Amino acid sequence: MWAGDFSPVVLQYGKAMENELKKLFSSVNATKSWKIAVMQRSPEKFKFGANTISLCCNTSEFNLLNTALHSMFVDPFSLKIGMLNELRETRNNARHPGLIMEKTDAEQYIGLMTQSLLT
Repeated sequence: MWAGDFSPVVLQYGKAMENELKKLFSSVNATKSWKIAVMQRSPEKFKFGANTISLCCNTSEFNLLNTALHSMFVDPFSLKIGMLNELRETRNNARHPGLIMEKTDAEQYIGLMTQSLLT
């Protein structure tokens, strides 16, 4: 049985998540360089009415995000937005040298990613 570092798997799935968020946010403002924290906190504010950190898009962008979410998803309030933080943190941890992610870590990450996409 081969036991290797599965950090690249987590990084690739994390990048895919970030790219999907960028697609959503490019409909809000195509010229802005969106950071993952803002792309995480803005949907939190949409769903929960507040977010844990003040990083968020501005008021006009937030209104456009509201419209975009309703046009992309049947029920945007059923999105599992709370999972974004764990996905982001795990992806960031996979970047650090010396930390080895095992196959089970990657499988758990993929499972969490899949759960976050199911509505």
